Formats: sequence, structure tokens, C-alpha cells
Amino acid sequence: MSLKGKQTKKETKPTFSAFDASDIERVPINVLQPAGWNPRTTLDPQAIRDLAKSIGSCGLQQPIVVRKKPDGKYEIVAGERRWRALQLLGATEVPAIVREVDDLDALKIQIAENVQRESLNPIEESEALKRLQETGKLLIKEVAETIGKHRDYVSRMLLLNRLPEAAKNAVRAGKITARLGWTIARIPVEHIRAKAAAEALQKDWDSKKIELWVRSNFTLKLKQACFPLHSEDLVPGEPSCVACPKRVGNAKDLYPETDDEWICTDPECFAKKRDAYWQLRCSRAEAEGMEVLSEDESFREFSPGTTRLRKTSEYADLDTQCSWDPQGRLWSTLLAEDLVKDPDKKKKKRLRVFLARSPMGTIHTLVLKREALYCLKSRNYQFAKDLWAAVEEERIQQERQNQYKEFIQMSVSSLVYEAAQKVANGADVPIEDLLVWCATSILPREISETILARHRIEWSPEENPNPFANEKRRETLLALLLDLLVMAKLASEPLTDVPAIVRELCTRLDLDLTKAEQEIRHIQDQKPAVRVGQKPQARAKHDVA
Repeated sequence: MSLKGKQTKKETKPTFSAFDASDIERVPINVLQPAGWNPRTTLDPQAIRDLAKSIGSCGLQQPIVVRKKPDGKYEIVAGERRWRALQLLGATEVPAIVREVDDLDALKIQIAENVQRESLNPIEESEALKRLQETGKLLIKEVAETIGKHRDYVSRMLLLNRLPEAAKNAVRAGKITARLGWTIARIPVEHIRAKAAAEALQKDWDSKKIELWVRSNFTLKLKQACFPLHSEDLVPGEPSCVACPKRVGNAKDLYPETDDEWICTDPECFAKKRDAYWQLRCSRAEAEGMEVLSEDESFREFSPGTTRLRKTSEYADLDTQCSWDPQGRLWSTLLAEDLVKDPDKKKKKRLRVFLARSPMGTIHTLVLKREALYCLKSRNYQFAKDLWAAVEEERIQQERQNQYKEFIQMSVSSLVYEAAQKVANGADVPIEDLLVWCATSILPREISETILARHRIEWSPEENPNPFANEKRRETLLALLLDLLVMAKLASEPLTDVPAIVRELCTRLDLDLTKAEQEIRHIQDQKPAVRVGQKPQARAKHDVA
């Protein structure tokens, strides 16, 4: 059969301008077989039929490339689609170039032809390049030379192999672009890569949005690191940040849009180094006689989400300006003489030094403001003398206020104890309304209002803090007090069954628990599903008389 379809005259052989005619052999189609591996993982049947139609109409424009096998058959190195199309046309022979090549060279021909034709999808190409690199043990530069592409292009295509499978499928299907896939694939941490892929697929993000999301959430500025960037032994197995391949400056081909070379793309490694350096600094500080603030202590002293001490903190950061100094000098400059170590250690230090870590992970050397101010006063700083006098006056006033509060507390406590003793000795005085008043004052207002409402009592503590004084029935007040205190206890703990205190209450008052227990078991057995965004139905509230 002709390779150009039906002919009314003498058949003409197709021409191959890119090859010498002497290189081409006509190989029987039944001795050809596809290679054991093909960079094209999927062959579209419709595309094969379209190719067959084109060959039947215009002829075969390029021969296939084959190599002879020991069993006498020929393995197709390049041109499997053309071979399949010719089979559909019923051809008995195929124009072919026979080459003596080993497995590696055959692989190079397969990949080079497909890449140059741009006939592979990005994932097929990335997998093919990876196979070529691993089979030939080639450098990226050598792979690039083999396929006639730039080194950066090969680097990016190889990265696509790191994509999660769902993202690979999306690239294959054309749902996300190769650029977006590459933007995700260059993330060095696997679980962050997976999270970025999920975000991109779920929210239909483009590469710019993913770049912004990753940069905002998973990259860190090394210039702000609290640990030395040149250190090679902070974390076993991790290089220094200067030499790390996950630093943007060492992977410029992966981050062409980023000008700052000192960006870390591995937040987990960054955190390990930060914590390791903190432990090292703590050990050094303790050896030098410094005190280390605990995490809770540091949290109280620093403003949330910042590296700054709270204005109300009793500490001063040695690396910050002294706000009291008219010249705006650093605390470390003002206290330089007091911070010098005493080699004889005979004198007792007037200035203690503390090590602390902010919520942002930065390490700070602190001193107590009061101790620092005393040292500055002793060194005749006028602003310190003036401030010390004011601080001393404030301290004296505060001590007086504390003593006054303590005296009142003791006096009132004594009166309450005396009243309690009278009640214990049988004094028949109505105090239930005072107990209810006290309970409503210390309980959360929403609990008090709910309980008083179901007892049909209107309550406005601003207008009338004790609306219970006119209630003469002690039983009513006792019932209200019981409801307030027991419900307050129940609100503070999770409920999975009837609590012990309610069981005891029902036992003493001879109440039947059976119905409530049956309802609870029924709900537990049912375990009704609650849809996202929909609250479960609550049981109807019943007024308590």
C-alpha cells in the first residue's frame, strides 16, 4: 500500500529532506515493536487516527528510527505514533533509519525528539528527563545539552517530579499550568508543598497568588535570624545558611522573581536552628551567671507578635534606647561600666542580667529598670537622679496603698468570719438573699441572667444590685441559690452524662432520673451528623417554677 493513500498513477515514495536517502531502509511492519519505555505515557487513539489520515493524504514526512534486536526484530526508538498510524493504513513496510545505539543513546533520541517537537505534556517530559538523568548519571548541564535546551529549563522541568500526585494529574489534564506546578514544586518541604498544591487546586489560584501565599507563610528573611548564618554545626546534617541550597541566593534559577538572596525557603530548618541557638545561648548565659526567663515570663514581658517589651514591663532591653536619657543613648552604652565582669568576683553585683526570647524567637539581654536606674544614679546621671526620686516617691505611695488594701481586707474578713460564727451558733436571721446576691455577682453575667429569667426575676445590677431583699420565702431564695451554683458548676465542665452532683441532688429530693438517662442514651446511640455551618438543634427550654 502507498504511504500517500490512493493513487491513480504510479506510486511515488515520500521524500525525506532531512536525511540522506541511503540511510533509509524499508522495514517490514510486522518485525517492528515499540520500545519497552516511551516518554509519552498516553497515546490518544483519535490523534493516531488523525495522523493516519494526514499520512494517507500527504505522505510520511519523516521516517521512524529503529535499532535491531538480537532476535532479528526491530525496536522503535522514535516514531511509535507514526508506526501505529501506518498500521491503521494497512502498510506492509515502514521507511526507517536503522541505528546501532545502546540503551542510553536510544533513550536520548526518544526524549530529544519528543521534547523538541513539544509533543509531551509537562509531567511526561519531567519524568522522561528524570529517567535520562538517572540512567546516564548525567548532570543537569549534560541533560540540557542532550535535548538542546537551557540548563534553567531542565532544572525547572525536573522539579515537577516533586509535585504531589493530585497536582501532577492536574497538570496532565491542563487544569493548572506547568509554571504554577513548578512554583509549587520548588518548595523544599514536602508537607508544605502538599498544602500549597491543595490550596491551588481548591481555590483555583494562579502562579502569582501561590508565590505570594508561599512567600507570606513559608519563607523567612535570614537577615532577621537570631542565629549566626555561617554556623555549620547548629543542627546535625544541615549546612550553614550561607552554603544551604534552600537559600534563594544559592538557587537563583528557581527564584528569578526574587531579588533578595537572603531568603530561607525551609521554615522547619530555620526553626530548628533558632531553637538550637537558643539552647546554646541559655547554656552560655547560665555559665556566666545570668538568669534565663522562662517562656511564660517572657510572654508576659513582650508585646504579642513583636520583638518589643511592653511599656509596663519592669525590664529594659540593653540593645534599645533609654527613653529617659535626653541624649537617647542605648542602655548598653549607659551601663557599660556596670556590665563589665569582676574578675575577682568579690563585689556583689548591683546589676543582674537576664536572657529572654520574644514571641518572634529573637533573643534579648535584659536588665531590671529599677536596678539599672540605681546604677545610673550612682554614676551621677542627672536624669537618673531626678527619676529615682520620683520612682521612690511612687514606690512609697504604692506600698502605702497596698498596706491600706491589706488592712481593709483583714478587717472585712474578720467581720465576715464573726457573722459566720453567729449563723453557726443558731442566729435566726434571714441571709439567703445576701447569698443569692453574692452568687449573682461572682458568676458570669450571662449565666446569672439566664437562670434568673427562668425563675421570672427581672435583674438590673446597675439599678438594683440586690433585687432579692424583698423576697420573704426562704425556700424560693434557697431554690434560686441552688440553681445558680449547680448550673455554674455544670457550665465549667464538659457533659457526657448526668453529673454526680445532679445525681446526688435527685437522690435527696427523690427525683426520677430514668427519663433523662433514656434521652441521653438515645442521643448517644443516634450520633446525628451535623452539617458544616449548621448548628445542632437544641432541646426546648422549660421554665422552672
